[in-house]
Amino acid sequence: MMDLLVDGAEFSFPEGWSVLKYDASKFYTTVFLKVHDGIKAVDVVAVERDQLNGSDLRVVLIEVKDYRHPNASGEKPSDLASAVAKKVTATLAGIAIASRKADDTDERGIAARSHIVPRVEVVLHCEDRAVPIVDPSDLAIALSKRLKPIVDSVTVGTSRRTQGPWLVTMPPV
Repeated sequence: MMDLLVDGAEFSFPEGWSVLKYDASKFYTTVFLKVHDGIKAVDVVAVERDQLNGSDLRVVLIEVKDYRHPNASGEKPSDLASAVAKKVTATLAGIAIASRKADDTDERGIAARSHIVPRVEVVLHCEDRAVPIVDPSDLAIALSKRLKPIVDSVTVGTSRRTQGPWLVTMPPV
C-alpha cells in the first residue's frame, strides 16, 4: 500500500500504483506555477501498472473537495466543473512538460508514464454533509460535458464510493 495525505484525507493505493501529490510537487511549485499566474492543478496524479506484464494501464487525476464543515458552501456544479476542468487541462500540460524537464527523477518518471498511458481518467473526490450541498450526479454530468473530448472517464467519488481500488479515510469534522 502507498499512502498519501491530501487536504486531510488519507488515500491508500494498492500495490502497482505510482502516486504523486502533483500540486505539491517540486516541478509544479518551483517551475510550472511560475510560468503562468494563477494556474492551478489537481491534487493527485496516480498511474496504475499491470502487475502481470508491467505495462501502465491508466493515469487517474484526482481532485479532492471537502464540504463536510459547517461553514462550507458548495459551488454550483457548473462553476466547480469549470474549476476542475481548468485544473485537469493545466495538469495534463504540466505532466507533459515534467516528463522532459522535471529535475526530480521520481516526478519525471511518473510524468513520463502518465504522458503515454492508454487511458486518462478524472475522479473528483467530493465529501459532503449528510444533507448534500452539491449533487454528485449533476457534478458528474457537468464535468463530463467539459472533459469528454480530452479524457476517457470522469467520475465523482466519496470515501464510501471511491471510484477506484484505493481507500480514503477522512478526518473527523
